[in-house]
Amino acid sequence: MFSFSPNLISTFSFAADGDQENAGDEVQTGQDTKSDEAPKEGEEGGDVDPNAPPPCPECPDPAKVVLIGLEDKKKALLAEEEALKEERKALEKFKEEIDENLERLEALKKQIQDDLAMIQKVKSDEELAQERAKEAEFEKKMTHMASVYAKMAPESAGAVLSQMDIKVASEIISRIAERKASKILEHVDKEQAAKISERLAHRKE
Repeated sequence: MFSFSPNLISTFSFAADGDQENAGDEVQTGQDTKSDEAPKEGEEGGDVDPNAPPPCPECPDPAKVVLIGLEDKKKALLAEEEALKEERKALEKFKEEIDENLERLEALKKQIQDDLAMIQKVKSDEELAQERAKEAEFEKKMTHMASVYAKMAPESAGAVLSQMDIKVASEIISRIAERKASKILEHVDKEQAAKISERLAHRKE
């Protein structure tokens, strides 16, 4: 049989006790490490809200969304500004065309007014010429008749003038010499003679 000395046994006992203490420290250290680890997703414990939605790996960055929206708005504003410029150009061109048409209309209006004035003048001149021709013809006719009645006997001339239109009779008497005309009026119907004398008096005024 083997026999162990007391010193050797003490040495083994001390080593065994040291190993147990080290093992205990390792167990304690492992427990502390586990307690320090944060609970994983889906595990109980920690401050994780169980009602919170899971993270979305495909959701866009909000900042990028805002930038994209601003860029689209900028493009829309630029397009609208360009459309307004084109519309303004079209309106300016249309205004120029209207101004040109107004100028042409004003010129045409003036031309028409000038033509109407010329036509009116020509018409007036023609009417005046016709009126003068009529007056000259009437004067020639009355002068001739006065010459005829002046050569007639007062009795005969007076009888004819009594039946004649008062206007024509007055024109004939007015063209006969006063002494001869007085003798003729003595043989004209009294009412007719009075009207002729009245007309002759108004003509002398």
